[in-house]
Amino acid sequence: MQHPAVGDGSATVYGQAQTSVQPGDTLTVLADPKRPDHAEISGSPYYPAASWIKGLLFTIVAGFITVVVSRKAVIMFLRHRRVSADQKRRRR
Repeated sequence: MQHPAVGDGSATVYGQAQTSVQPGDTLTVLADPKRPDHAEISGSPYYPAASWIKGLLFTIVAGFITVVVSRKAVIMFLRHRRVSADQKRRRR
């Protein structure tokens, strides 16, 4: 498509491969006025791989931080418990 318009035109349609549309089929798409070479099937937005990769990396980093902080908290708790037990034994 040279520019978004109603009627005939052609564009590369991006989708998540969850549709029964075959190459060469005629269909109605949503065209981006700022990027006329980009179109999406209505109700099936296209999310490039970068968006889910960023989410995965964020989840991995957040999980790693959670594990490190939790481990440190458990170690501190066990040390405090041991020190408290030693102090009780000394008082007897």
